[in-house]
Amino acid sequence: ILAEYDRHLLAGHQAKDAMVDGLTHLLVPCFFTSATTAAGLLSLLSSNLGPIRDFACLSAAGVGFAFLLSFTVVPFLLPWYRLNQATVAKRRRSFLPRLLAWLGRPSRPVSLVVTMVALILMVLAIWPLRRIEVGPNPLNYFPADAKIRKDVLAIEEALGGTVSIELMVRAPGEGLKDPKVLQRMDDLQTWLEGSPSISRALSVTNSLKELNRLFHEGDPRWAQIPQSRQIAAQLYLLLEGEEDLERMVQENYSLGRISVRAKVSATKDLMEKMPAMEARVAQAAQDLDLDLEVTGFINLMKNMEVYLLQNQMRSFLIAFAVITLMLMLLLRSVPMGLLSMIPNFVPVFLGLAFMGLVGIPLDPGTVMIGSIALGLVVDDSVHFLVRLRRALAGGQALAAGIETAIHEAGRPIVVTSLVLASGFAILLLGSFGPNIYFGLVSAIIILLALVADLILLPAVLLVLRPTKLLAYKKNQ
Repeated sequence: ILAEYDRHLLAGHQAKDAMVDGLTHLLVPCFFTSATTAAGLLSLLSSNLGPIRDFACLSAAGVGFAFLLSFTVVPFLLPWYRLNQATVAKRRRSFLPRLLAWLGRPSRPVSLVVTMVALILMVLAIWPLRRIEVGPNPLNYFPADAKIRKDVLAIEEALGGTVSIELMVRAPGEGLKDPKVLQRMDDLQTWLEGSPSISRALSVTNSLKELNRLFHEGDPRWAQIPQSRQIAAQLYLLLEGEEDLERMVQENYSLGRISVRAKVSATKDLMEKMPAMEARVAQAAQDLDLDLEVTGFINLMKNMEVYLLQNQMRSFLIAFAVITLMLMLLLRSVPMGLLSMIPNFVPVFLGLAFMGLVGIPLDPGTVMIGSIALGLVVDDSVHFLVRLRRALAGGQALAAGIETAIHEAGRPIVVTSLVLASGFAILLLGSFGPNIYFGLVSAIIILLALVADLILLPAVLLVLRPTKLLAYKKNQ
């Protein structure tokens, strides 16, 4: 709005006329830029994670309020804004206008090189993109010297683990008194404890074996499962009232649990071993009226990995489809709508590839990057293409229209991109990993989008020489 107001003042318009003309020209493109940003955010409503859905609603509402304030409050402030001629002269002598003037006159050979380089980068980015790992270990969200991380590690060292895998054991008809069921549970515990990632596995069998040993004068050879239901029932009577028993077995002896303790640092290793563990659990339930279900923190983290990957793909595809349709509607042209997505898809694709290249994991913070960044970076493309569309409708050739669009929209595109990237980069000063990564990658994508809008999009237009686009101009 300020850039358009400046442009009209420099053209000799009075302040009131500059304000009215500027707002009139920008109402539709600004509405669509706000709508596309909100669409990128609202695509996160497809997430399985409640906090991400809340973030989507609140942020989209913020975008809506920003649009309303820009066209209600800002007009009252513009009359107090005066354009100093010395400032104008200094601005014209600065580096940015000269750079934009050079970018506004791209040649076809150079445009072909730019397009080929972009295609090569996209192909090369596939490899690091496939290497993105899901980072569900919450301990890695904090730096190595953070107090909370040191405290958790100290507790783990003392207690043998702070995370768990829980196995729910269902054995109908007081099945937890059956020696065969108890022995199968004990065998499973022994197998689980054989993993270096697991500190200990506990169930009611530990108490029963210890009582059985004590009843045989402490002979270690009798630290075994009771040999009959009657003996097991008697041992259970001795355990009644014990808090540990209530935690491990339900009153009807048909439902129990095996609690496996592990260190949070072993979360990733245990997640990788979860399929083998589930297969072993299924094997333990064979041939008996027994049902074993894996639950607990590690299983939740394994499911979180699936949620995060699905959310990233689903929300990005929804955002891409909705935003593309919006741009087709705004530009009233399918070709221009599709072309407008090139400088927006490429930066997001390269930004996500950067995550895989440097080892930034996909977590509840970074999972939002794709759809949010797409909704943000499309704004500059909208302003560029709206001005190009007007230039073409006014009879200018494609090359001249590109020069006009960069001349009019180049400076605000650069300024808003730098401001936006700086705002995200502030998150680098934090100490919470997901926020730091979210800010870093978002800032990188925004800067890449700035380059794409001013260099790649004009290059693609000149290389493709879109006859449909030119035909659209003549029809107007």
